[in-house]
Amino acid sequence: MYQSGKKRTIYAPYFLQLPPEKMAIITMHKMMALLMTGSERGSVGTTRVVQTVCTVGDAIEQE
Repeated sequence: MYQSGKKRTIYAPYFLQLPPEKMAIITMHKMMALLMTGSERGSVGTTRVVQTVCTVGDAIEQE
């Protein structure tokens, strides 16, 4: 999963633009929305990691 040589510090300036409290609220809001919706029987209360990460990332980027 981890690729040697990939610089993750390029994301830091973007993360510093939002206060941590706001990022936490966005994350909790999106997580709750994903957990409360489910299209299949028995899928309410579950979510896929990739979908969750992309949804939270998109919301933070829009902010």
